[in-house]
Amino acid sequence: MKMSEYNLILENSDTTMHIAMVEKYPDIQLSGRPLVSLQNDVASIPLVAENERGALFSGILADVVRHVMHEKAYAGKAAFWKYLPFNYRKVPVGLRNLILAHFMSKKAVKPDDGRVKAFVDFLDVLRNKKFDFAANDVYIFFQEQPLLILSHDIDTGEGFDWVLPIAEVEESLGFRSTWNIVTGEYGIRGDILEKLVSKGHSIGWHELIHDNKFPFLDRGEMDARISESMWFIEKYKVKGFRSPSYLFTSNMFESLKNVFSYDSSRLDYDDISGNSPRGCCCPYPFLLESGLLEIPVTIPFEMPFLKKQYHTGYWNDKIDFLIKNNALLHVNTHPDPHYSGNDNMIAEYAVMLKSIKEKQVKNRLAEEISGDINGQR
Repeated sequence: MKMSEYNLILENSDTTMHIAMVEKYPDIQLSGRPLVSLQNDVASIPLVAENERGALFSGILADVVRHVMHEKAYAGKAAFWKYLPFNYRKVPVGLRNLILAHFMSKKAVKPDDGRVKAFVDFLDVLRNKKFDFAANDVYIFFQEQPLLILSHDIDTGEGFDWVLPIAEVEESLGFRSTWNIVTGEYGIRGDILEKLVSKGHSIGWHELIHDNKFPFLDRGEMDARISESMWFIEKYKVKGFRSPSYLFTSNMFESLKNVFSYDSSRLDYDDISGNSPRGCCCPYPFLLESGLLEIPVTIPFEMPFLKKQYHTGYWNDKIDFLIKNNALLHVNTHPDPHYSGNDNMIAEYAVMLKSIKEKQVKNRLAEEISGDINGQR
């Protein structure tokens, strides 16, 4: 399918973002001063304009918002995982990290390349001009205050050794988090999970097998993996799902929607997955096309570690931006020893959480947020 390249331009703003759209929009006119436009070398398509009678909205405006949030230019492109003849995790972790470091060394890793800020500014224009999101089948749940969400993906059995030290840092600050478990690859430490639950943490599902193939399986195979893990989902009252490596397809969300209250497999800015850079650009909860609630990750904590960059201060600007815009500070870590499961990384994590605590950001579990939103729908 042919795609056309555009820049999203906002009047009186230095923020812009690149969008690849299906080429199906001919000349569109709005009788007023353009506030937001799609522009390239051959066309300028107004999305929002204003005249003496008020704001005018293009008929394709909602399509553009959904296109960005649902990552239509990218979703499904990582299907090569489906054809990999083995579980990539059979490659020793040291070698995997060397390969990853090689690829990461070829680009500048950053918390955001500007596209999240541009999209938030775009949404602000729509909100200020009273665009009716719901009437246009766009469901974004803006918050009245910034919220801190903490989550962790336990990818290996060794990660359990570092769960309680990380949880103790959070608990010392009055925080609680969600711990996402792979149910078919390692021995699950039920004693640790029970201790977490007793202290107010929650448990999520991180798939049956961390082979990066789940989103690209057919529906029957996806449903079979879910069924094989239902004992765990029911035992721990699991409400949410996180896909390995933040990979997703629309087909995956169709399989998940009847089992889980929310998904958390999406990054607002993705500079680390196989198809980066991409991302939903939306640091707020929103509805996927399947009707499942998405609670995106906005701070993938270990990202600078992938280039051996020093952590302290790396996320400060992004955190301040999210706080300013009453967005989600959704921090995700991996307690495994080769990521955050070591003394140095836990110390860095503590520095960041203490800084957020000082800014008086309220901590909530993802399932609490999803419960509120789903209960009001």
